[in-house]
Amino acid sequence: MNKPNSPPKPKPTQSNPSSTALKTIGNIFGASTEIPNEGKFILIYGPPGEGKTTFASQFPKPIFLITHGETGIHSAKRLKLAEQDIPVIELPKLFEKITVGTGHPAWDKVISTLETFANKQHDRKTLVIDTLSGLESICFQHCASLDFDGDMKSRGQDCWNHYASGPRKAAEVYWQNEFLNKCIDAIRKGLNIVLIGHSSLRLQASPNGPDYQMYNIELSNKILTYTNKVLHHIWFFGRNQEFATEQGTKKRKVKAEARFVGLMSETWYVAKNWDNIQDPVEAGSSAKETYERIAKLIKI
Repeated sequence: MNKPNSPPKPKPTQSNPSSTALKTIGNIFGASTEIPNEGKFILIYGPPGEGKTTFASQFPKPIFLITHGETGIHSAKRLKLAEQDIPVIELPKLFEKITVGTGHPAWDKVISTLETFANKQHDRKTLVIDTLSGLESICFQHCASLDFDGDMKSRGQDCWNHYASGPRKAAEVYWQNEFLNKCIDAIRKGLNIVLIGHSSLRLQASPNGPDYQMYNIELSNKILTYTNKVLHHIWFFGRNQEFATEQGTKKRKVKAEARFVGLMSETWYVAKNWDNIQDPVEAGSSAKETYERIAKLIKI
């Protein structure tokens, strides 16, 4: 007697082992493979008059936070080099005599502005802070007020100048843990922060030849180190000059010059970028043109 044919057994479904592993890893670690849509964290610096402020005003929907005495954005707006409707927040000036135990109101304003900016309950896309050296002075006075009885001159045990205790604490507790962390919060939400700094020429020791002059960012070493770690870009605004000696004299005059933005370090200035752009960008005839040239290389 013939046995009836038994129905075919269903084939086991095959899963993608790598997909399963990824889901498992995600479940265990709370990990994600998504790439966040972050904003840009940029520091621009250079000698005075190189167009840093007008360049920063070209970023998407900027708002300026300026330290006392910095009038660059006002001048740019007055000369119609920047949009007239750019809002500007002016910080209180430095203490003439540091108030003990209160902190500096300008520092509190910086932190609250960053918090408001990160909340995104506004139409601004870029916060420009002008200048870094002014902000550093505010940070130092804020720290001295809260932690050193307002005294930035004494050198005794546990005083401001005892093995740079004051600047070190200001950099670690207030600059890094407060200011930079607030900046990172805003960047992670897709907003931009542009820091404007001054430059200073310093003699650089060379192990392979004569020492040479180099443009550096005008910040204390500790604060610069913490800031550099989290920046996406550092851009140097400068100019190449060609000199000629007048015939029959020893006088030299500029024969030709070309302004540029350095995006990667050279022997005479510091710069960096996360987009692996090796060559400097020639400055245009206006801040808008310079910005457009860089924006073609770097998505802002």
